[in-house]
Amino acid sequence: MPRRLVIGCLAAAISAQAGASCSSPAPAPTHSLQPAELELRKRLGIPAGAQRAVLLGQTSHLDIDWQLTFDAYYKQYVETAFLEARKLLDADPRAFYAIAEMGFLAHHLEVHPEERAPLAADVARGALRIVGGGVTSPDTLLPETELLARDWLFGIRFAEDTLGAHPHAAWLPDSFGHSGTAPDMLTAAGFDSVAFARVDGAPTLFDTLFHADTPMKPGSTGEALQKAGSADFVWQGAGGASILAHYLAGPRLYCQGDNIDYQEKLEVPGGHTGPLNDTPEYTDSQIDSYVAELTPWSKTPYLFVPVGCDFQAPKAQLIGYADGYNRRRYPMTHVFVVAAPFDDYETLVGYWRDVLPTVSHELSPYYMGFYGSRADIKRNVRDSARPFFVAETFATVLGAAGKAMTLAARPELEKLTRADHHDFITGTSANDVTTNEQLPLLAETFVAGETELDAVASAIAKRIPMTANGKYRVLVLNASSATLDDVAQISLPLNNGAAPLIHAVSDNQEVAMTLAFSPAPGDKTATFDVAIQKMPSFAWKALDFLSGAPAAVSPRVTLTADAQKVVLSNEHLRAEWDATAGVFALSSVVIDGVEMLAAPSMVIHDYKDTGGLWRVGSEMSGCEFSPLPSVAGPDTVRVIQNGPLRVSVAFDSNGVTREATLAAGATGLELAIRTNAALKTTRTVGFAFTGTTPLRTSSPAGFVERPMQRVYEPTFHPAVLWAETGGNAILLRQSTGVSMSKQGVVELMAVRWAPAEQCDSEGGTGDDSGSHRIEWRLERVVDVSRAELYAQAFNRPLELRAVPLDQATLLDLAPLTSLLGVSGGGVVSALKPADRGDGLVVRVLPMVSAVHLTPSPLLNVTRANWVDLAERDGAPLPFGATIDVDRKTSRSIASIRLR
Repeated sequence: MPRRLVIGCLAAAISAQAGASCSSPAPAPTHSLQPAELELRKRLGIPAGAQRAVLLGQTSHLDIDWQLTFDAYYKQYVETAFLEARKLLDADPRAFYAIAEMGFLAHHLEVHPEERAPLAADVARGALRIVGGGVTSPDTLLPETELLARDWLFGIRFAEDTLGAHPHAAWLPDSFGHSGTAPDMLTAAGFDSVAFARVDGAPTLFDTLFHADTPMKPGSTGEALQKAGSADFVWQGAGGASILAHYLAGPRLYCQGDNIDYQEKLEVPGGHTGPLNDTPEYTDSQIDSYVAELTPWSKTPYLFVPVGCDFQAPKAQLIGYADGYNRRRYPMTHVFVVAAPFDDYETLVGYWRDVLPTVSHELSPYYMGFYGSRADIKRNVRDSARPFFVAETFATVLGAAGKAMTLAARPELEKLTRADHHDFITGTSANDVTTNEQLPLLAETFVAGETELDAVASAIAKRIPMTANGKYRVLVLNASSATLDDVAQISLPLNNGAAPLIHAVSDNQEVAMTLAFSPAPGDKTATFDVAIQKMPSFAWKALDFLSGAPAAVSPRVTLTADAQKVVLSNEHLRAEWDATAGVFALSSVVIDGVEMLAAPSMVIHDYKDTGGLWRVGSEMSGCEFSPLPSVAGPDTVRVIQNGPLRVSVAFDSNGVTREATLAAGATGLELAIRTNAALKTTRTVGFAFTGTTPLRTSSPAGFVERPMQRVYEPTFHPAVLWAETGGNAILLRQSTGVSMSKQGVVELMAVRWAPAEQCDSEGGTGDDSGSHRIEWRLERVVDVSRAELYAQAFNRPLELRAVPLDQATLLDLAPLTSLLGVSGGGVVSALKPADRGDGLVVRVLPMVSAVHLTPSPLLNVTRANWVDLAERDGAPLPFGATIDVDRKTSRSIASIRLR
């Protein structure tokens, strides 16, 4: 039957309350059914003669925090939904229910420990499914690799160890676009499929409700899938991995099936906007409408209808609706309806993989504004995670005691993974949630990480022989893959109100140091610059401070400033700021003889922005994202520091401070801006780089090469650790959005104050009028692996920890020790005691070529095997003095267990 006739007949059936006489929807695709496929169909109750099968997947989308806090959501909705779901599963042996967010399920079992056994029993018989399985339903565009990896590690560990569930289908229905490296991360976590409701170019919920004729945007993924006639596709990751993906293409996003028994177009969290209508005529007509909506999107006989809007309670009559439809309509339509979870749907579709299209790009931008929303959230997430990652690195040398330290801190790190949630790291939660839950959570976890790091540093330092007559001891920690020459700072107590006369030695060698700042009245400490040279990867160095003034240090970095020009220089780098009409712009950065800039840079741009927290205004007709007049200058030049090891200068104007800092030996220039955004504006900072190569930005587990424009103009692309073009890299201390409107001209989102949508309304309202400090570093790089390496070092700078002077009985550690040598075309993102099983876990990101690892003898490693992100063991690796991790076989992210 022609498709237009079928759809018309189904529409008529809806109007006539299932009174039309259709023989079949559009002919089902033809394909030989495999024995395992037939067996699953039989188990689900799908007749052999069914031309199409509709799977109604019952779940509930649970935001970790958004309009309400985690606890408020649990008490108001989640607790009841979980209790009702368990009762439903126990009452009906044919019922299914799926849960995605393990953060809520773990909390539920803390509140209701009596539910653990029955839920585990439901898992064992296949009634309760974990579809997703992270702590959260995360964003995949903005989190750094390790925090996103821990989200899935902790969630899957809970699902498997507590309930015996083994999730293999990911569930990201509400995320606002999806990283090009998401397939690489997902397959590394053991997933074989994923579902989502938002892809670039697709109409928003507002569009589908009020402008149903809104087309897919030209050149988008949504348009390509529509033309291909397939919501199912093979998604190829930027790192080479692939995963079976499903776009929830029906109207109303992932809420399509929630109105099967309600006369409504829209659900509210935990409720409905229309009256209940569970009459057979109505439920049959709704199922017919789902078939009509999804048939044009299917190359297989299977259609998936999500029944799981925000915080919805389970529908006890769902199987009855399906059974009634099958009795009344199946003989005419040959469409059979079952209640079954998404992972079963994807298993069935997987048998048709050969007829599916392939997509090999990022599924963004969907929204773009959230890349720049709530800058302090993005920065504080990064800062809170860092001490955990540094502490676990060096805990590896402490054996069982080190593992005990990391495990003691794990509950706080697990709590921090809530920040991956697609309304947390994105900055799209309500004001009171941000103020009363998210920022306090970040502060709490930061303290916990710092406490863990202090304990680990003290345990190591006490085993290192100390120089006689030492007054202070400091342990320097490098938790990055780079060998560093850097100038670090340490604050030490004043002596009778003055800076102490002390000098530093390491292994009996003098270490260059100077007083960074003269103490001000009321200060209790003095800050010193300490030159750390040739610090190996994943290494510590013990510094002992003795009485006596340090030796004079010849200037290794210089700063000159007048009314027209400011120059910072060292042996590698020369940066110039030139003034025009009193406004200073960064005019030149030459690194090892190569100019980075093609035009004045670090220039502020303001835009009128009538979007809300999610979007920039250009994404919808009637909204506005347009340039505003410049607010530059005149600048007041202020020298912050002018010492022999470090120089720093600030340019102040109109409530904006821009800073530049250069250290002795540095190959990169550190930059910062402190500013706020005016109401309904976005503020960016622009750079004009040399070179003619495309823009590349980092993503979790790799990088993505960017077109100048995609779907929208301008296009802002997500960037996690760095952005690079022409060998010029800008390193980021927090995720943001980056655009390149023409070759080399790059803008980075800095701050936004976009309190409410002007032409959409999905609840994303909130304010951000505060001033934020944004930090970057400019570096020259030979390839993207160097950008990742430098960015990792920028985000894990040398940690200087003052430690007690006490000594252990056994002094068996050297003052300078590297735990893991790293070379080749990538980085190590984690070195830690295993969270599951024994030994250590190393996570490797081969960015462009093989990475070579050389474990220290102190780690006592004798064998190695692959593990996934959930630390489930795989095949053994050849083991020798060096372990090679090849990008061709391990893709862009690989995890290894060392024993």
